[in-house]
Amino acid sequence: MEDVFGVRRQAQNGIDYYSDTLHQRQRLSATVSQPLGHSGTLNLSASTADYYNNQSRITQLQLGYSNQWQKVSYGFNLARQRSTWDYGRFYRSVNEPQDLSQRQKYTETTLSFTLSIPFDWGDSPTSVAMNYNQSRANHSSTLSMTGTRGEQSELSWSVYSGYERYRNGDEGASTTFGGNLQQNTRFGALRAGYDQGKDYRQVALGSSGTLVLHSGGVTLGPYASDTFALIHADGAQGAVVQNGQGAVIDSFGYAILPALSPYRRNNVSLDTRQMRSDAELTGGSQQVVPYAGAIARVNFSTITGKAVLIAVKMADGGIPPMGAEVINSEGAVIGMVGQGGQVYARISTPSGSLLVRWGKGTDRRCHVPYQFDLHSPENVIYLTTTCERE
Repeated sequence: MEDVFGVRRQAQNGIDYYSDTLHQRQRLSATVSQPLGHSGTLNLSASTADYYNNQSRITQLQLGYSNQWQKVSYGFNLARQRSTWDYGRFYRSVNEPQDLSQRQKYTETTLSFTLSIPFDWGDSPTSVAMNYNQSRANHSSTLSMTGTRGEQSELSWSVYSGYERYRNGDEGASTTFGGNLQQNTRFGALRAGYDQGKDYRQVALGSSGTLVLHSGGVTLGPYASDTFALIHADGAQGAVVQNGQGAVIDSFGYAILPALSPYRRNNVSLDTRQMRSDAELTGGSQQVVPYAGAIARVNFSTITGKAVLIAVKMADGGIPPMGAEVINSEGAVIGMVGQGGQVYARISTPSGSLLVRWGKGTDRRCHVPYQFDLHSPENVIYLTTTCERE
């Protein structure tokens, strides 16, 4: 979609549009990661891409190493890229003949080094990082500080200062500085930024998010990657999606988990501390293995109703055996008898009867009548009643 809008903008306004994915035909990439124990991790990656109706190709090979000393992280990366560009592919129809005079080849080797030092200031984790990059055309360095606030890192901020020098001497040197602030919400992200450098100054305000149309309606959430999940947990309004960039189950029971790793096992879990008090999850975590570009639907089962703790006794003064099943009027098992005849259940009707069963005979079952205020502000209703035999 970004390429479509870029090409239209070029046709309407004459603004040149450039993109590595424009007219891309196919792309092949591979990554190998080898842990070395206490000696760090070695990474090797390679990719190649070609394009429709011309001879353009981009091939890249990268070798990286990362390690950690106490809390300090550091890494090196060496990359070599060879590009064969057919510049005409950006400005003409794919049906027009090729102009081989416009083809150019370019090979470049880049070296980079990163260093990160963390600082924990209360509930605001902060880190200072230094980056150095060197290529055939220039070398640059950046010093930055980043931090977050909130249990799910809802608020993030960063400030930076950079220096870049071109190979043509001091006249090609420039400095930059700026900062960014981002607040993640259940409907997406709000951000503000300021950047300043040689001959420019920029102030930015923006927002991003995702809108998904599905059989259950419309769901808004954080900006999603190519592979993400649509979570459905009916009645779990207010539950927070773990690692969801602020995503929360909405009033219709849906939320968006904005990123999943394709072809790998992903854990999807919900934090129920902020969930409405008249519902609970039967399981707080699930696993999903999506393919690339998929929108995986993850369903969580919930039990709705008021939490009720009933102290049950038999007419003869005894108590039902521990482990006996507790069944509601619809025939669903909603719990079991605990120690001392305690029955915990989620009940959605203000009055009725529960069946307690610990065998097949009629002498191994009894009925527990109940009645309470369904709109009581108490999170848990406590009752004491007699289990009546049939």
